[in-house]
Amino acid sequence: MLTTIISNNCMGGVICSRNHMQFKSPTVALQILPEEYSKFCKNFEYYSRCILREYTDFSEEHKEYLMKMYGKIPTDFPFGIVDDIMICFQHYRDFMQAEWKWKTRKRRIEWDKIGYIFHAKGAEYTKEVNEFLALNLPNSIS
Repeated sequence: MLTTIISNNCMGGVICSRNHMQFKSPTVALQILPEEYSKFCKNFEYYSRCILREYTDFSEEHKEYLMKMYGKIPTDFPFGIVDDIMICFQHYRDFMQAEWKWKTRKRRIEWDKIGYIFHAKGAEYTKEVNEFLALNLPNSIS
């Protein structure tokens, strides 16, 4: 049985909640933008070892990704970055809370029971979905 669900958005948390599963993934209640999710999954072990830092001075590329996803640069939730992957913590009140949850859930990862979900709305992310599917990750769906 899969116990650690790596998801690019809230879908992993929803699945865990509906199945009364403990959150064993740092990717619960957040958004990893579609443009970066395949890279994150392909190198998940590496990114899980990286230090999460608060992210406020966005690169131009990240600004473009945010505009595409949200239609604006959101200011009502915190952001983090692990190496070069931006994390949108849209369900957290501040970075300290998000960081604490990230670290706590990261310690619960069951490395031999990981599943990957890529949930993308809209045809504008077809390229990203295809990149994810091309990874052929075990236990993955899009």
